[in-house]
Amino acid sequence: MDALAQPGVRVTAEELLGLAALVRRGRRGARLRVSPLSGGAAIQRQGGGLDLHEIRPWALGDEVRSIDRNASARRGELHTRLFRDEREPRHLVVVDLRPSMLFGTRRAFRSAAALEAACLVGWDLVQRGARLDMAALMAAGPVPLRGGVGEPAMRALAAGLARLNDEALRDRADRDPPLDEALAAAT
Repeated sequence: MDALAQPGVRVTAEELLGLAALVRRGRRGARLRVSPLSGGAAIQRQGGGLDLHEIRPWALGDEVRSIDRNASARRGELHTRLFRDEREPRHLVVVDLRPSMLFGTRRAFRSAAALEAACLVGWDLVQRGARLDMAALMAAGPVPLRGGVGEPAMRALAAGLARLNDEALRDRADRDPPLDEALAAAT
């Protein structure tokens, strides 16, 4: 039997996708959402929750309803207001897959446990409607994984993490950058 096929060493995308059920089971019955903004107060989402992003000259194809009459009057030409959702911050989840994480504990390799924890956090954020990106700290440097919003984005991230874990197990590089340097390069 291949050493990498042992339970707790290699993590498959299917196993990471299966963690969504744990998060769903834990969130049942929750009516109030925790605000993704600072403070963490329980809220009921109402309204648009939009922040003014910029005011720019109006262009063909822009919504007529978004014309800013005050800026248009001041400048003598039509201007429009652009908004962005303040409730949709981007989250970055970082997973350590450096060679120092490729050894076992009683249940699993530390890298496998880190992948499971990252996917649990990721599924929770996705179910809250947050935008999610991930990065893996590898021996050669950080590898960004572009995500997005929703379950399809999390499925792509889980597949990418499983692929990077296989790559880390296969390569077993001698170079192991310090964690602080790897984190600084990832952000």
